[in-house]
Amino acid sequence: MEKTRITVAEASKLLGITQMALRIALRQGRFSQFGEAWKNDEKWSYYVNRARLEQYLNAGDVNDELKVKAEQSKIQD
Repeated sequence: MEKTRITVAEASKLLGITQMALRIALRQGRFSQFGEAWKNDEKWSYYVNRARLEQYLNAGDVNDELKVKAEQSKIQD
């Protein structure tokens, strides 16, 4: 059975950012599509959902493809 949770280290590699950048973004709610952070007393905890991260990354691929198609149509016009 595949785990639903992915580590900050794994997620940061997939996103192409540092672990600290991902932690800060999660604390600020910037990646609420796939993860969250919360503080217990003085320690931060992080959760990144594997399936939602994959969807987020795939959506980026789709957006990149749409941008390329839009640029190509501008060139043809």
